[in-house]
Amino acid sequence: MAGKYLTLRRLDAQLQKFSEFKALPFPSEGWIQKIRSAMGMTAEQLANRLGVSRPRVHRIEKDEVAGALTIRTMREVAEALDCVFVYALVPKSSLESMVVAQAKAVAKEQIEVKVWGEESQEDIQQAYNEAVAELVGKMPRALWGMAKAEKAQI
Repeated sequence: MAGKYLTLRRLDAQLQKFSEFKALPFPSEGWIQKIRSAMGMTAEQLANRLGVSRPRVHRIEKDEVAGALTIRTMREVAEALDCVFVYALVPKSSLESMVVAQAKAVAKEQIEVKVWGEESQEDIQQAYNEAVAELVGKMPRALWGMAKAEKAQI
């Protein structure tokens, strides 16, 4: 149980290094053409480095902008440009906050089902807090199938 949460926290810390890239705008011409042009390299020269035709380089550049390039092709082009291709999924907030938000949504749903109107607001809040803590602590596989995360406030 704690192992899952510790793994989540460690991964969050690793991904935090990429957070500044979220604000980095994607060049309209794509990274390949932008970098190639900035270095003064022609499409013909990149084609020679890749062992492909010049029209293929133009197709690669168009496919990058369209989001249709494979990771393998991106790696090959990066190598030909003496670059490193970096691939990551960067959370909009943090993995931990996403898990907590989901746990809150599930706990809210669970508490609403169990409340019969006799409990005090304090008892309901305590039950909710305990349910959130248990869900975050255990992170059951079914957590993401239980309820849709939203800003759960109770």
